[in-house]
Amino acid sequence: MDFLHTLRIQPENSGLSTGQEWLSGNGTLIESYSPVDGKKIGAVTAADRTGYDAVISKGNSCLSAMETGSCSQTWGSSPADRGSTPAIQRTPG
Repeated sequence: MDFLHTLRIQPENSGLSTGQEWLSGNGTLIESYSPVDGKKIGAVTAADRTGYDAVISKGNSCLSAMETGSCSQTWGSSPADRGSTPAIQRTPG
């Protein structure tokens, strides 16, 4: 499966990211198999509670920085969010 190498997909990959960096997770290993021949395509380590909390904390820090204007990156600086409006909503709790 040469396309996996082209996409830089390893045999085991982290499923935990802040959007700027990949973190190591200690959750369940989720394996993916080809429906064509049953061969293993790869695996992703899911987030555990500690990893999930770290990603949420990073997101909250970025949101606070955006609200105060101290964020070094602004909305619209990446191709994914150009032409869209950020849907910033805080949830109680």
